[in-house]
Amino acid sequence: MEKVCSKQEFFDIIKANRKNTHADINNNFLSSSEIERLVNRDALYYEVKENGIIFLSDEVEYYNIYYYWNSNEDFPAIEKDKPVVIVNYWQGDKGEKQLRFEEKLKKAGFKNSHLSGQIKKNPERLKEVVDRTYGLSKKIFDGCGLRLVPPEKEHVEGMRELFRSLKEIPVWHVPYRSDEEIVESGKRGNTVCAIDKNGRVCGAITYFQDDATYGWVGVAEDYQKKPGIPVVLYEWSYRRIMERNPNLNGWIAEDNLKSSKFHLAMGFTWTGRHKEDWVLFNQ
Repeated sequence: MEKVCSKQEFFDIIKANRKNTHADINNNFLSSSEIERLVNRDALYYEVKENGIIFLSDEVEYYNIYYYWNSNEDFPAIEKDKPVVIVNYWQGDKGEKQLRFEEKLKKAGFKNSHLSGQIKKNPERLKEVVDRTYGLSKKIFDGCGLRLVPPEKEHVEGMRELFRSLKEIPVWHVPYRSDEEIVESGKRGNTVCAIDKNGRVCGAITYFQDDATYGWVGVAEDYQKKPGIPVVLYEWSYRRIMERNPNLNGWIAEDNLKSSKFHLAMGFTWTGRHKEDWVLFNQ
């Protein structure tokens, strides 16, 4: 595969090849800022084939594929040294074209994995719940000797360890961020950690974009039965929402019942939009 050297080249490749490959389906949800970030760390590649275009991003522990493809044609075999992930999106029911393309993915060795539903925040409802529960939760939080801080370099590995401990969230649900990017995310008000008196990261909430709520929330297992950390994290999240008025959508795996129950109680609602991971586990 060839490296994408600029954001403009990314769009030029699509413009030059989408029509003549008869591509009628795609999963390109990359924002301009994300394309630029991948280009800047030399992590975005492409290949133009007879029946479509394949873009591949290297997320260190896995690869993501963004495609423009002719759904009537076979998808190529992808041989890589770590899992290769394709994420497909739809609203309501799957269409005929998508179902046809999924058969091509199965033939190429991909297996459908996590199914997630999109949730939408209701700021007024979130404020109501936070206002009602924050006082007691903050007392519990403070009583455990916890502090809420933006991540510094010494907290980064603790954040990674926390994420790896969250069995409900597969590794490919989190795009790679360097140590420097994680610290910068804290400075930009997109990430915060709950740390104990020994500096251990016991909880965290992070958003991947300045203007969105796409990210992850995690609490260490030994704190999950205490109401303190989640509510304190969401109080921080609510203040961020009111300051930035971001797109209030996020995703939850539909078999993650504990997370679904918590988020619905916090005023989230399902939007009817879905996404599904298709993973090729290379040997």
